Amino acid sequence: MLYAPENIFANNIAALDVNFLRPNTYQSVYGGGEQKFSEDAEKASKSGATKIRDTIANWYKSFRNIAIVALLSILIYLGIRILIGSTAEDKAKYKEAIKDWVVALCLVFFMQFIISAILMVSEQITELFSNEINEGYVVQVGDDKPFKTNLMGLVRFRAQSKSSGEVGAYTLIYGILVVYTCVFTFMYYKRLLYVAFFTMISPLVAVTYPIDRYGDRKSTSIEFSIKGTCRKYCNATNSFNHI
Repeated sequence: MLYAPENIFANNIAALDVNFLRPNTYQSVYGGGEQKFSEDAEKASKSGATKIRDTIANWYKSFRNIAIVALLSILIYLGIRILIGSTAEDKAKYKEAIKDWVVALCLVFFMQFIISAILMVSEQITELFSNEINEGYVVQVGDDKPFKTNLMGLVRFRAQSKSSGEVGAYTLIYGILVVYTCVFTFMYYKRLLYVAFFTMISPLVAVTYPIDRYGDRKSTSIEFSIKGTCRKYCNATNSFNHI
């Protein structure tokens, strides 16, 4: 049973990959008795991030160009307000706004590096917990050669026991795992869409930084984006901990 909750958590499912900058590589599943790669397996092994990365990159570049033009317009506006400012307090306020503008400009040009660093840290943390998952379980059946499987396969195998009690218990566990597989598939697909969306609009969010900071010195748009992205990354892990 290759498609199971533990493989979803370990980032072993190609369709759920969210690393758009450096998509992960996945091994194709062997098909047929002659151990030849089937065309369907080849297609399924391609990262989901690879399939949509060009679309995300094009939108990202377009939004980045729009963000640069918008920031230049904001800079001209701030320069005019400093020139016509009547009091020292107003001039000091607009000079502080220029500092926020410089931060926003840096965010626009360094946003892809920030996203890359976040994805790298996320994958490293996932890899720490996925090593044990990838080792799997070894099952010995009588004098036959032992075989290796994952938790889903182990439960499915135990459900074929001769004991009616074990059959009922493992069948129930297997049903629960199937339900969780569907639940986490939905959650990880939603995470894929959210991360793709926030990646595309990240330059526009950077433009709002000096505007938000001008009034109450807080950047609510960036805080909302960061919290939203982190929530999508952490929801699956928190749900797994509850299990």
